[in-house]
Amino acid sequence: MVYTLTVYAIPTNGTVDDATVESIDFALKTEAEATPEPTMEPTVPESPDGTTTEPTEEPTETPAPEVTEEPVITEEPTEEPTEEPTEEPTEAPAPEVTEEPTEEPTEEPTEEPAPEITIGAPVLDIQPNTGSVEAQITDADGNEQTVNLLLAGEGTLQLTWSAEGEISGYDVTILNTAGQAMVNQPMMSGAGASIDSSYLTPDEIYSLTVTAHASADESVTATATLYFARPAAEPAPVSEPEAESEPESTTEPESTTEPEPTTEPEPETTTEPEPVTIGAPVLDIQPNQGSSDMDVGGFTAPVYQVGDGTIQLSWLSNGDIAGYNVRVLDANGNVMVDQNLSSTSATISSDYLTAGMIYSLNVTAYAAADDSVTESATLYFSYVPAPAAEPEAVEPESTEPEY
Repeated sequence: MVYTLTVYAIPTNGTVDDATVESIDFALKTEAEATPEPTMEPTVPESPDGTTTEPTEEPTETPAPEVTEEPVITEEPTEEPTEEPTEEPTEAPAPEVTEEPTEEPTEEPTEEPAPEITIGAPVLDIQPNTGSVEAQITDADGNEQTVNLLLAGEGTLQLTWSAEGEISGYDVTILNTAGQAMVNQPMMSGAGASIDSSYLTPDEIYSLTVTAHASADESVTATATLYFARPAAEPAPVSEPEAESEPESTTEPESTTEPEPTTEPEPETTTEPEPVTIGAPVLDIQPNQGSSDMDVGGFTAPVYQVGDGTIQLSWLSNGDIAGYNVRVLDANGNVMVDQNLSSTSATISSDYLTAGMIYSLNVTAYAAADDSVTESATLYFSYVPAPAAEPEAVEPESTEPEY
């Protein structure tokens, strides 16, 4: 007889429909049935009385042939197996292999690096001038160096500067020999300024330093410095008196006439010049929110409070005035503005002021007849920004139900 062995391999979380089936046919080898050998029954002799006597020996039984028992094959159940849940297997699916294209990839364009931003160093000049000489100066580090010193002329001096390239502005500083700032003006858009030579001390060396800022990137700068001085006026030459010629000898007899008496000249009366006087500058700042007395470095003075926006500074002195020196300093003594002006007003933006800090406006007036005659005044002010607007209160909506 031929039998069939069928095996179902069902995957984890799979069903019978997902099973892999393998079958194999087989048969069992059987032994031939043994032919029983005939057995001879013994003959029972009859007894003399005519009865049969049973033999004492049990007859030998013929052994039954061995029956080879067939193996029992458990039949597969015919009912459908319980369907497993359709939950996805936990094993990660095998990644799909994407065939690489045979075409060569397109080369990405190489970006050109941005060009380097460069500007030229400023070229400085002062007119009028009477030439230049070499001079020894001591720099900020205490080192002596030889510089080309421009000799400025008299009157109004025109300072000019220019730099090659796209320029957004210039920082202009003029320092005296002691390192004090006469002018400190950041980001000037113009390429020149003027200063009166009367504000320069004769034979003192000044430095004009200009820093140019590139328009594309203001951190890219170029700086140049020019040294100049106002020469002291040379004294007028003194002519030596001519030697008296000796009188010629004469043979004429001396005159007997007596010389006339000489009259002494009367001394000339000199009138002393009237002293030059001017009034102290009167300072004002507008708009302001009033003033209050505060400590301003060891003494008490009124301090005006100013708000946001453009602040108007003004000053005026009585008398014939040649010009004014205007300075604005913060509470730490840092110079924000230092300029010589002929006008009587200027403006400053509150964007450059720190809230709560006290600033000083110092104005010095110079007499036109004698610039050594000066009068000064100081005004103190502080910046008080406007308070931030409070948001409007929004009433909460009623949560009571409507009927």
